[in-house]
Amino acid sequence: MSGGRDIPEVPEPDDDGACVEVKSRAQLVERLAGELDSAPNGTYPVVDLTDQTVGMVFDPFVVGDEANEPLVGHEVVEIDPVPSHEAFKVMERFAAGRKGKEAERLWRALEVRHPFRAFRNAVESLGILQEWYDWRNRAFLKFAEERLQAAEVDFVDGRIVCRNPENTSIFEPEDPDEDWEEEEDGEDEEDGEDETP
Repeated sequence: MSGGRDIPEVPEPDDDGACVEVKSRAQLVERLAGELDSAPNGTYPVVDLTDQTVGMVFDPFVVGDEANEPLVGHEVVEIDPVPSHEAFKVMERFAAGRKGKEAERLWRALEVRHPFRAFRNAVESLGILQEWYDWRNRAFLKFAEERLQAAEVDFVDGRIVCRNPENTSIFEPEDPDEDWEEEEDGEDEEDGEDETP
């Protein structure tokens, strides 16, 4: 086991579904790192300047509209998720730092069809799971720092602020039915144009 610290826990939402208010810059970075690490495809983290929290925007096609309701009308800063190729590089760097049979086993895990699952299974069976978590945690804290800097978000005088108003927006949920309606309307117009009297 390494001497690193444990992975910070992402705060649990309170009873109305909102996350707990951020009280420091370190907490801002840790919460964003947690959201970046846990973001499934089709989601992205946001810094909610209205409630002073870090949250997640979910794909309404997958989970429905209600999941994003707590953010409606809030001033938010959208944060780019960590693409899978960047997360893959974290695993590669960890494997590159190992020696002997450990390194061989980790590199083999990265070459299979589902490398994320295989890598996780390999570090667990090698007994280095906590070392991997510590390594990954540091990587995602760095991703969080980089994304906050790129979005010009900071913690100043006890509040989360965005130094560039162009990076903020008022959150409005996507309407999952809107794309279908537009497609149907477009098909109707095309059908009408093709018909000859």
